[in-house]
Amino acid sequence: MVVPVPPSAPFAEGIQLVDATGRFYIGSSDVGDPDGRSRAVRVDRLTGARVELPEVLLASNDLRWVITVTGAFGSPVYRWTNVDTGESQTLSGWSPAVMAADGQSVLATGQGGVSVVPRKGTPRRAPTAGAFAVALSPNARWAVLCVPNVGAGCASYLRWDTILGNVEGISADVRRIAYAVADDGAVLQNEWLTGDPFLGGDMHGVRIGIDGSTTEFLPVNAPMTSAPAVSADASIFAYLDPSRRLTLIDTRTGSRTTSSTSVDTSWALAPTGAFALKVRPAPNYLPDRPPTITMAAVPGRPLAPKVRTGERVVVPVSGVGSVAADATSVVLNVTVTNPAGPGYATVWPCDRAKPAASNVNVGSAATTVANAVIAKVAGSGSLAGGVCVASSVAAELVIDVQGYFTGSSYTGVTPDRFLDTRDGETDLVPNVARGQRVVVAVSGVGSVPDDATAVALNVTLTNPSGPGYATVWPCDRPRPDASNVNVTASGATVANAVIAAVAGVGASAGSVCVWVSTASDVIVDVQGYFTGSAYVGIVPDRFVDTRDGDTDGIPNVGAGDVVEVPVAGVGPVPDDVRSVVVNVTSTNAGAAGYLTVWPCDQERPEASNLNMTGPGVTVANAAIATVATAGAGRGSICVYTSTDADVIVDVQGYFTGTEYTGLSPARTLDTRA
Repeated sequence: MVVPVPPSAPFAEGIQLVDATGRFYIGSSDVGDPDGRSRAVRVDRLTGARVELPEVLLASNDLRWVITVTGAFGSPVYRWTNVDTGESQTLSGWSPAVMAADGQSVLATGQGGVSVVPRKGTPRRAPTAGAFAVALSPNARWAVLCVPNVGAGCASYLRWDTILGNVEGISADVRRIAYAVADDGAVLQNEWLTGDPFLGGDMHGVRIGIDGSTTEFLPVNAPMTSAPAVSADASIFAYLDPSRRLTLIDTRTGSRTTSSTSVDTSWALAPTGAFALKVRPAPNYLPDRPPTITMAAVPGRPLAPKVRTGERVVVPVSGVGSVAADATSVVLNVTVTNPAGPGYATVWPCDRAKPAASNVNVGSAATTVANAVIAKVAGSGSLAGGVCVASSVAAELVIDVQGYFTGSSYTGVTPDRFLDTRDGETDLVPNVARGQRVVVAVSGVGSVPDDATAVALNVTLTNPSGPGYATVWPCDRPRPDASNVNVTASGATVANAVIAAVAGVGASAGSVCVWVSTASDVIVDVQGYFTGSAYVGIVPDRFVDTRDGDTDGIPNVGAGDVVEVPVAGVGPVPDDVRSVVVNVTSTNAGAAGYLTVWPCDQERPEASNLNMTGPGVTVANAAIATVATAGAGRGSICVYTSTDADVIVDVQGYFTGTEYTGLSPARTLDTRA
């Protein structure tokens, strides 16, 4: 579980390890150890949470698994420990030297030689006697072993294929030191062209491939003022230059990057080599003054996402910022960015079990998708006043609060799946034909009462046969010329929030209709419902379309421009409207960018409502937008685009009462920071 609070991790003197995302680091603890050993602490930079540990010898890339050492110095006790769960086991008879990236294997000495020891399973012993462990590849297949010299150091180095059992010599010269091995078996070594490790001389770094090929990555006598660090996969070599600037070298190509600022004190390299964590401590290491921690990113290496697969993120909302303490539901814009692969995010009240529903769907790695969500707030327990978010894939999460409900006109529920036309979750054949209307009964179904006048839905299109869109409307009215969900390619999965008026008369009373322009499957999750007259749902009505015709592909709104949309007193919307429910679509985008919707009489907020991932895409998202009450833009909402695009605004309903309070969007969570 992650409860986001302002990061305020106290300084851990001498950062030892940093995880692959930059979220966690392990440093020295100020807690004493009865055996006289140093102790460690794992710090969560996202939440400020600390886990006290015994002395840490080794750790996995994500700092979940560690090897700790306790006991007297003459008789150490090594334990394999999961920092998150506390699960622990003793490594009896082994002296661990290197841990694999996933933390499930170690290269260790004991019981007659060097072996790869899995956490569960049978150790694989090296066929060479008398060697010492040096390095283990992240996938635990390749190991580097040292054949000791009679005096000191290594007479030679061996590359061991721990799966096939093959062993080959890679260096037979005391002037060469091997220290890292990659997943493909390539070994890094420093070679003294003159002199040797004991007397000094001219040294450079080379990478030795499994085929014997060599690549020089470190030029002769590179000026270093610190001990170097190497990424776990042996692809990045890092050190400080004479100006104490961090230099990072790609060992495969020799390309390098140098930070623009100096590193005053501690620094650590991420296991993936994507960045280095730099620390500037507070004066005199004062505990109430946390250090300045920055990251120097390596060009071309995206940061790994900080929120783990399936991890529950708790977002306090009631009583936070401008949200009232008695808020029962909140309107959010939830963005999933930098996902590790395809997946989805689910939002629900924290005092309930996670439902089988989705709110935001991402179709591939390293993309950005946003969706509006009306989320019920937890009303009881230790997490009262919060909503929970979990992603099915590791990702970053960004959440903007747009408004909230009090009173009883809107009732949020734990998301409930009312329709899924797929024949199983892995079915890829669309079951709703092009131009077909699906009637979804809602009033009197599940948690929705008979007198519901509108429902808050999350509507998902999946398995589409091609580009198209879906329209949602009350079944007792003609289908409008509007859209709610847009898909741009076959096989995509796209979701959008919809507040739909419920049909009041006729054979379809109590239902909403969904129409698709392309063969597709349709999923409908109910998030809540309205009763009474505080919210008035209408047949979706197009208020703005900047295109020159439906098929025009040239954007008419320039990057940085603002489209002012008058809504009060326009069409079915009354003069005294307080907020409007809109579906905002960006199409014909000239490049990647975003749209922001806000009341025109306020400053544009640092928030987004939808994200365009590249040129030419069409993306839609719902928003409950507060209407400006003063100034030249009175009665209007504003739409800003960060890139050239066309903008379409469809109005779906409006609020005139006081039970919904719209806000200028405010960012309440951003795990990227």
